Amino acid sequence: MEIWVSELSKYMIAGLMLLYTLESFLAFSHAKERKNTLFYVRQWFYLFAIQFLAFFTMYFKQTDSKDLTYLMLYGVTQLLLILILSLTHLLYENCNRLLLNNMCMLLGIGIIILSRLATQKAIRQLLVIGFSFLAGLLLTVMVSRWDAIKRFGWLFASVGVFLLAVVLIMGNLTSGSKLSVTILNITFQPSEPVKILFLLFLAALLWENSSFKRVCVTTFVAAVHVLLLVAAKDLGSALIFFVTFLCFSFLYPVFLRKTPMRHETGALAFRYLICFPSDIIFL
Repeated sequence: MEIWVSELSKYMIAGLMLLYTLESFLAFSHAKERKNTLFYVRQWFYLFAIQFLAFFTMYFKQTDSKDLTYLMLYGVTQLLLILILSLTHLLYENCNRLLLNNMCMLLGIGIIILSRLATQKAIRQLLVIGFSFLAGLLLTVMVSRWDAIKRFGWLFASVGVFLLAVVLIMGNLTSGSKLSVTILNITFQPSEPVKILFLLFLAALLWENSSFKRVCVTTFVAAVHVLLLVAAKDLGSALIFFVTFLCFSFLYPVFLRKTPMRHETGALAFRYLICFPSDIIFL
């Protein structure tokens, strides 16, 4: 019986995932967001159906039928996904619902994998997701309603550079890279909050003044972030910062007039990745 349940769930999950992916592409067929509502609703069905099948299979195949850990993980995961989908759409009516659905799908798949490997890690990850979601909501509400935050661009940059410098000097060595810092037996990775500070820094400096001089100064400070990550051999995060800045640059007209400069910068970064393949440890 366990074999039948396991095999059927595999094919059903694969089929649902295929339908979900198809709906994601079909959502681009309509320019107006309202016409895509039916696609998004069906994606919700596929999302929660995949969650149910995966957790039901794990619960059915466990040796101790009285262990309710998988059921509790399933309940908390569904509650968290429902809160993310509903609150985000309620507070931000113009949010990209397709991107939101994809984010929840990937979160759900991650929890399923962690639950299968180690339930304690899955519980810890659910706590991280919950706190991160609340912090993200508070941050975006604060940014949208507190105009004074736009004046703290240099503060965001200073804190970000400081945290990355601390990692470079005091960071723990992991597979040849300095990724985290341990303080009072608590280990954390500063590059994660710095990603948010980096975006706030770019937005704060360029939202009002996008002159060529300001762009050059912003580019220099952004390069400092990237170079600190490269020095710590955290090239995965360095690439994320670089691509983020590159995409961000398309929002400002001054960059559109300096297209060759942007292409040359990207070429230099690509050349570095080719010339020093031994440093690309994130692969």
